[in-house]
Amino acid sequence: MLSTLLRTIPAISLDLMARDFGTSPQALASLTSIYHFSFAASQIPVGAAMDRFGVRPVSLSLLGGTVVGTLVSALATGPASFVLGQLMLGIATSGMLMCPMTLAAKQMSAAKFGLWSGLILSIGNIGMLLSASPLAFVVDQFGWRAGFWVSAGFGIAVLIAVFALVPRQPAVHADDSSPLHQMAEVLRLGLSRGLRGLIAL
Repeated sequence: MLSTLLRTIPAISLDLMARDFGTSPQALASLTSIYHFSFAASQIPVGAAMDRFGVRPVSLSLLGGTVVGTLVSALATGPASFVLGQLMLGIATSGMLMCPMTLAAKQMSAAKFGLWSGLILSIGNIGMLLSASPLAFVVDQFGWRAGFWVSAGFGIAVLIAVFALVPRQPAVHADDSSPLHQMAEVLRLGLSRGLRGLIAL
């Protein structure tokens, strides 16, 4: 939900942000791609971190990074600081789906996992609803920075909820290998003969 909200703010505020930054909307739009590149590049490291440290600490770290990245974006004064905020947000929100899915897989039986995974996706899609008229109203009435301030508030609320509700669990697949070795193993598995077709799709 939060990642969808944060992805949408620049899209609906592009003209306002470009005017404040003294640049063209086209140039600013190209800079938003850093969010998506950093989001994609962080998937494997985040997965390896969850195997090594567990879901709870990784979730709290990512949510803390999301709040910081949101504040950096809200306080951005130009393209450079905006790119920094987008980079931080891309990395920090990369586990927003993976963390709850992994927790559900560990906590739920196979029969219940389908229900809970559908529920997780449904809750995530609330971000699409919030990023439409409600967010557009906030931006129209209070400016694009207000959209990031509101998102920071959501991030803090979610962080508190995770801290209070998600149980401490030992990392199931913890081992002594380095994070780089673990990521290399994930890449090797993804490129294996059995999964090449699935990865290509």
